[in-house]
Amino acid sequence: GSSSGGTSGGGGNTGGSGAMTEDSGIAPLGSETTEGAGGGESNFWLVCTATAFYAKGVAHAALGEVAPGRRMRSAFLGALARVRSHGLQRRLHNVPSWEALGVAEKVLEGELLFREGELSAGVQAPLGGGG
Repeated sequence: GSSSGGTSGGGGNTGGSGAMTEDSGIAPLGSETTEGAGGGESNFWLVCTATAFYAKGVAHAALGEVAPGRRMRSAFLGALARVRSHGLQRRLHNVPSWEALGVAEKVLEGELLFREGELSAGVQAPLGGGG
């Protein structure tokens, strides 16, 4: 595998699970991303799992694959609920993870609405409107 710092723009990255979906080349999320090294849900893995579902949802939407994007959004919302219910204090710089993921929730919904042809609602969703 390549470990260079740049991006190649190619579709060869499988995201660590080794398998890719046939329709888009986006690797499915495997159990290794939902469980920590000890087999349980650590704070770190809860945040990482939510982030991975968000990223996959946006990737599907960007490719015009709204149905898989909606499935990833549903998985993201479940993961986000677990992050919030644990009251995690994990931070990215000085922003609590649950707060950053709340922004991601609005961005993902906006992207999906936009791809569904709901242009105005898609633009407004990240601003707190629409959706």
